[in-house]
Amino acid sequence: MVLTAKKPPLLATERNVALRAPLAGMPRFYFDLRENGNFIEDEAGTVLPDIDAAQQEAERGITEMALHKLSDSGLRHMTIDVRRDNGDAVLSVTLTLNVTRSSQRTSKKRRDKSGDTGQGAGPP
Repeated sequence: MVLTAKKPPLLATERNVALRAPLAGMPRFYFDLRENGNFIEDEAGTVLPDIDAAQQEAERGITEMALHKLSDSGLRHMTIDVRRDNGDAVLSVTLTLNVTRSSQRTSKKRRDKSGDTGQGAGPP
């Protein structure tokens, strides 16, 4: 799959129409997206062999979307909730971007250019 900067990559529910057709004995999973207070419901679902495959798809989807949305839009938190046909939640995959800047002005420990505080490798 080729990723472009203009359009974020899509989950299997959007990129692979063939997976939408019911396959004998295989469950359908729905991948609902929550980001910054917004909710996007997956109305089509995706037929996958089992919950492990659904987890892999959710992990892959959130990782692909994060490449575009987290850095470009200021988005800092997104979750994909996976549910079955009957609405039962089966798993959630959450990705949070947390940036913490440290300031040498407020730090009591001074570091040399190597980052060493002179206290050894143990806890501060």
